[in-house]
Amino acid sequence: MQAKISTPLLRTMVTVGLTFIASSIFGLVDAVTERGSFGAFLASAVLFLIASIVLAWGMPGEPSIVGLSTIGRVALVILGLRSLAFLLVSPLSFDLHAAAAVFIHVGLTILFSIAAVMSGIFVVRGRQLTGLARWILLVAGAIYAALAGLSLFSVIEVAEFLAAVRADVIVPVLFLVVGVVYLVQSTMFPRRR
Repeated sequence: MQAKISTPLLRTMVTVGLTFIASSIFGLVDAVTERGSFGAFLASAVLFLIASIVLAWGMPGEPSIVGLSTIGRVALVILGLRSLAFLLVSPLSFDLHAAAAVFIHVGLTILFSIAAVMSGIFVVRGRQLTGLARWILLVAGAIYAALAGLSLFSVIEVAEFLAAVRADVIVPVLFLVVGVVYLVQSTMFPRRR
């Protein structure tokens, strides 16, 4: 006998879970390919943006994961734009003065780190999810922000640490875990009323 799932976020969470998983797989393909794969990177970036937008507004007829919070929605969309923004500004690095390119990179890194943490905070505050699904984006956002913060330091030891832990692999793995948690928890555990 199959239990009926009664959650207003079922379609949203299944869609986002699958989209984060697909985005992460493409991100991992890009990270482990010797020179990277532009197609995999672009697919990962677009899927990540789609997942973030669906989280921010919900599927038709379903609420947002952050409730009615406009700030939470904006933070999710900004987080979703992370990879595409870095893709668009990376060619500028060659055209701009080195100081300007560093300023843009540092500014975007700080912006996306704040958006990652704020997204997690507003998911928790929105109380649309329960259990691990409610907290997983905050944990992933904090880990992302910590790694991004470390990347801003031009210390050889920090660069060696980030290369040793394969920071380029950690972010896709983080959101792979988020996707799996959202997918599993949304289909197995109904939302509390």
